[in-house]
Amino acid sequence: MGKIPGRIRRSSMDTLVAVAFCCSAVHAQILVHFDLPAQSLARSLKAIGTATNTDVGFSASQVAGLMAPSLRQISP
Repeated sequence: MGKIPGRIRRSSMDTLVAVAFCCSAVHAQILVHFDLPAQSLARSLKAIGTATNTDVGFSASQVAGLMAPSLRQISP
């Protein structure tokens, strides 16, 4: 059971990265700069949706209590 928090943390990060890449693939012409602190996953997903003008659908119960790591996208 000691590995569950690590799995949840990894799952949160995977979700954030997937959303960021999906949003950037859909709007490939638009460069979006992300500089989000570590915070609740729901808050990060909402911020990504706002920044990319995309509806990021999720249930609050699915992400309740989950934390997202900081997300920083550095432009080339």
